[in-house]
Amino acid sequence: MRIEVRACNSYVLFIRKIRKGMIILLDIDGVLETTPNWRQAEIYSDGFMKLNEKALENLSRLYKRTNASIVLTSTHRINYSETKWKEIFRIRGLNFEKISKINERTEINNLPDRATEIKEWVENKGRNLNYVIIDDDISLNL
Repeated sequence: MRIEVRACNSYVLFIRKIRKGMIILLDIDGVLETTPNWRQAEIYSDGFMKLNEKALENLSRLYKRTNASIVLTSTHRINYSETKWKEIFRIRGLNFEKISKINERTEINNLPDRATEIKEWVENKGRNLNYVIIDDDISLNL
């Protein structure tokens, strides 16, 4: 398997053959929500943070090019159902057809590190799939 690594602003993309029907493994903090740590993030009426407009625009372009399924890797995934995530993204201009979570874990205390979660997903579900990982966790840059 050939993986290209490209730096994009403050996050890293791991790309494996971008094409129609691919999967986007998506982080949120540092990727879509880019408010500096020292500043309070703006909260929308749905209770979730405002997301970076440029990052949303870039994700929208990738989604439209590929009709990708979204797999949330962010720790925020445990706070909402997949239906609520569709609504959160819809309010911010993204109408994803398919959103799922990287695993079924529901407590932050039971979460392994991101690299382990992604490796487990690849081994269990992603071996023969085309996917891209959008995450700012530098430990993924192996």
